[in-house]
Amino acid sequence: MKNEKIVERKLESIDVDKSREYLVVKSNQLIQRACYSLTLQQQKLICFIISLLKKDDSVFPIFEFQVNDFADLLGIERNHFYDDFRKIMLELDKKSFVLETEKEWTVFRWFSEAHYYKTEGRVRLQLHSSISEYLLDLWGNYTQYELLWVLSMSHRASPRLFELFRSWFNSKKQKQTVQKISIERIKMLLCLEEKYSDYRDFRRYMLEPSLEEINKLTDLTISYTPIKNGKFIRELEFTVTRKKFPESYHAYLESTKKINKKQRQTEGQLSFYDLTFNEEYFKNG
Repeated sequence: MKNEKIVERKLESIDVDKSREYLVVKSNQLIQRACYSLTLQQQKLICFIISLLKKDDSVFPIFEFQVNDFADLLGIERNHFYDDFRKIMLELDKKSFVLETEKEWTVFRWFSEAHYYKTEGRVRLQLHSSISEYLLDLWGNYTQYELLWVLSMSHRASPRLFELFRSWFNSKKQKQTVQKISIERIKMLLCLEEKYSDYRDFRRYMLEPSLEEINKLTDLTISYTPIKNGKFIRELEFTVTRKKFPESYHAYLESTKKINKKQRQTEGQLSFYDLTFNEEYFKNG
């Protein structure tokens, strides 16, 4: 792999409607075992870059695109977006993530190259080669979903939980799955070990807002049952169901509507928000 030539892919423009239907494909190990804390927009940027990968890629290409096009993809006004995008990249460069297995844990970085050309309004990005085994040449034990679902989200934990729920399905034909997971495990995946010691706060500020978004804006329906261990709730049992047509199509329309409903952009808007297909496709999906 070291001797393979790095491919550069310059996106002259981003077809917003088409790009939102690109697939984000990740290994289940990356989804179920990686612990990281990213802002909402950082997660969306990484998912966008991953969705640009091709099945026959053996090394990560260098992607180049206009920052304004990325703003359009997110459904955000372009005013002040350059400054916000710069902050996204500077903060992201400082953030690594940990992937833990039964025998070891490893620290990774997301990007190996990030160039921001201020006068031209474009960016060059390349994912770090150390994470290629979790994103390239995947055969089995992976999860894929349409980029649209993540782009429409407003809550920081929603993309992460959505990926986790999707990864619990054993096959595309499986329509429902029931899984138990400890609250401690969820908090670890989200790097929230030191927060929400009270289950009521965890439910109110993290869990419920994310599930509300996922249920409304994606092709999944999630319900859960708290499980007590003694006096305290330690686990949650989730029932995850794939929506059928026309419910899945309604979710698609809601997501598209939310993204396209542009709001007036003010400086620092991205940080502020972080606080908190056609018919046949949906019939056959």
